[in-house]
Amino acid sequence: GWQAELVRWQLHFEPGQWTGTAVARVKTGEVPVPCQLAAVTRHDDGSIQACEVWLQVSLAPGASVTYTIEPGSAGPAPSQPVTVATTATGLVLTSGGPQAVGIRLPAAGQTYDWPVPARDVPGPVQGLLLPSGKWVGEGKFAAPLEVRSWQVETLATGPLFASARVSYKFNQGYWHFTAKVTAGSPLVQIDEELNTGFSEQEARLFDRFYTVTLKGDGFSPTQAFYGGRNYGETWRDLLANGIK
Repeated sequence: GWQAELVRWQLHFEPGQWTGTAVARVKTGEVPVPCQLAAVTRHDDGSIQACEVWLQVSLAPGASVTYTIEPGSAGPAPSQPVTVATTATGLVLTSGGPQAVGIRLPAAGQTYDWPVPARDVPGPVQGLLLPSGKWVGEGKFAAPLEVRSWQVETLATGPLFASARVSYKFNQGYWHFTAKVTAGSPLVQIDEELNTGFSEQEARLFDRFYTVTLKGDGFSPTQAFYGGRNYGETWRDLLANGIK
């Protein structure tokens, strides 16, 4: 079955068919449920051309449900919506509720007159919010790259999910780091697109491309899911020193 799973419908409209504000109401039977609109495009006359309608679906195995989408009418907000806030220390995305999780990203970007070492540039992970309400972790570049510019873009602001992307342009290649939080979910979803511009022979330089230190405030992980090769120096370090 599904539990609060994000589901998307993509809708298309003729010119003049849907004018005004991009809002929609979703109902199951006669009961309205929270939804979120995204990727809204408009025709030349200003009317809506297309959009995505998202909602959270909980469904038992073998069960079915029918939803009705009513464009132009606002629906209810979730009881614990996600939050997006720009603070003095960064752009903060949280999942909402009393035991929210979240991530703090840099709040702005910068273009350099001359490429600077990546280790001197703010990393995308400025902090991770635990359900306890405590913040841990701060990321640092560990790869021998130079950065020409970086920027932060807010992609979605809720109420069901929020996401933002931090993009780095290197002397060679790029890195797109996208973080997403979902209402009621205990996870921060990370998607990455990376092109170092280096050949295969130099790939060994990037075994430690970016490091996040998870420590302090009583955070004591019991499991690690390691996505690298299970041999060589990096794996031996994990086994010998534990999770840092």
